Amino acid sequence: SVRYYENQRILFTHLDEFEDTANTQMLNNGKKHAIICIDIQNKHFISDIFGASFSVKADEYVVQVICGKIIDRGIALMFYAGTIIVIISYTEISEVTDTVNDIRTSLGKCIISESSLEFRVDLVACIHKMTGEISIREAADKLFAAIKYSEISSGHFFYDDMLDEKISKELEIIKSVDEAI
Repeated sequence: SVRYYENQRILFTHLDEFEDTANTQMLNNGKKHAIICIDIQNKHFISDIFGASFSVKADEYVVQVICGKIIDRGIALMFYAGTIIVIISYTEISEVTDTVNDIRTSLGKCIISESSLEFRVDLVACIHKMTGEISIREAADKLFAAIKYSEISSGHFFYDDMLDEKISKELEIIKSVDEAI
């Protein structure tokens, strides 16, 4: 479902719309922004244990929590099942990490009212300061690749130059394999 705050749309389900909105309404407003890519690590576990329809409700709950935490300073995209992209404005980078920690805490114990089943959402978030050097799409590709290759199962980390070198090499290999096929 679409979420609005003061007539501003904050939840998107299509990458093109999300990217257009971020580029036209956020990234050119003179503020600092970060992109946060979030991966729900136990998505398949939730689906396997509670069922597919519950898993859809769990996704909706996660998105509701995230939108509530970024309501006046960001936008979110439900990229695909279990993955969310957020663009958020900040003054100090600690505001971004505080938001991620607040999301993680809120999702540490979830109850969907109609089922009263309790579950925990384990997520990994990769954070990158947006500088305009790469597109949102490129940043998301790199951040999700970093999550995939990371060794943490819960928490957050920053995408930095050292990580960029490693992930860029991995993505080049994948691209060359895809082109060869």
